[in-house]
Amino acid sequence: MGFMVSGRCSCGYAAKGLMVGVGMRDPRGTWLAPCICRKCHQAVSANVQAKTLKCPKCKAKGVEPYVDPDAGKEEGEEYPSCAASEPLFDSGFECPACAKKSLKFEFAGMWD
Repeated sequence: MGFMVSGRCSCGYAAKGLMVGVGMRDPRGTWLAPCICRKCHQAVSANVQAKTLKCPKCKAKGVEPYVDPDAGKEEGEEYPSCAASEPLFDSGFECPACAKKSLKFEFAGMWD
């Protein structure tokens, strides 16, 4: 089961429904996390287990996760633990619209 976050920046940018984690119906090798796409200037959910990260909106390669997807991963485990997502709630992140480190994430619900 995963959870969703929303992001807001003081510049007015908002991102809603960003999925984090693994859903019960998702295939193996899928772990979603909020990422920044500098091409379409959006915060998106992308599969950070993929060999090449792609933006689901504009299909650009090289999107960057806001958290380290390998943090909290125990040896031999395929997916990171939920602890890997905890830094999302700690501080400001780069806003895809204004590029300032003022994007804040907040819990928005659960998904499966």
